[in-house]
This record gives sequence, C-alpha cells and structure tokens, in this order.
Amino acid sequence: MSSLYPIGSVLPYAGQLSPTSEAALIAQGFLPCDGRALGNTDPQYQSLLKMIGNAYGGTKTTFCVPDYRGIFLRGTDGGAGVDPNAATRTPPQPSLAIPGNSGDAVGSMQTGGLQSHTHTYASAGGDYHIINEGGLETPGVYAENKTASVATSASGGAETRPRNAAINYVIAYL
Repeated sequence: MSSLYPIGSVLPYAGQLSPTSEAALIAQGFLPCDGRALGNTDPQYQSLLKMIGNAYGGTKTTFCVPDYRGIFLRGTDGGAGVDPNAATRTPPQPSLAIPGNSGDAVGSMQTGGLQSHTHTYASAGGDYHIINEGGLETPGVYAENKTASVATSASGGAETRPRNAAINYVIAYL
C-alpha cells in the first residue's frame, strides 16, 4: 500500500502499464505519472491535491499528476547554483488555463540542451588539410613552425543523454 510512502511520492515502477495493471496500482494507492487530469472535488484524490496543487497544471476544476513519460527527473536547484538555467524553466502544461509551475519550482520543465562547446585541433608544419564548412578538404602546405586550428565536423545523434533504462513512474495518492 502507498501508506508506506508520503502522499505525492514518485516511485519507479518496473511493471508494464496496461488497463489491468493500472487498475491494480490505483487500488493500491498509486497513479501512473502520465499527466492525467483529476477532479478537484474527487474525494479519492483530495490528499494528493493538497500536496501537489496545480504544480503540474490544471483548470478551475482539475489538477494534473506529473507526466514523467520519456524524461529524466532533476531536483530543483533551491539556490545551490548547480542549475544555471533554473530561472528559465517553463510550466509543464502551457496549453492549460493553469499551466503549472515555472522557474526553480517543483513541476517546472526544461527542454533538452547541449552545453556550448567546440572541438579544435592543431596541425603543425608540413602538409595539412583544412576542412571547411561544406565538409570539403583543401590541401595545402604550411610553413615550418606554423600551426592552423581546424574545427571538426558535426557528428552525433538526436539528443545528448547518459546510458539509461526505461521505467514507468507512479505517484502515491493515499
């Protein structure tokens, strides 16, 4: 039962989410973290509403559970200075009447990012090849004791991420 955990606790759940397993989870006091809207007046969810409010969005008559599908979780900065973009975090449900928290607050979101960086290498003396923006090589000869800095071409995938494993998240409401 979720009474072992504080209401609003988010836990990793290694099972699949299906209508059958979801019903069993709900009976045990957990909801999938899928962004679903719940009624503000539904007696079953009053304790959860008191804990998370509209941090994850809502309307005049609903509040949303977090939607943690396909994202990594990150703690709030809380003044530690670890998240240099904490103030620019956006609400999780911008299309709703109550979009949820922004800035350095629980529920706020950040888009993916890659810290600004470059890759250069030096070619000293002798024959060298300059790779220009079009990816074409221009051969040439550089005078002795001279160097040229050259940037590498772009490579990589669609996102920057650590090694990871898929998991479902659930939130305790009882």
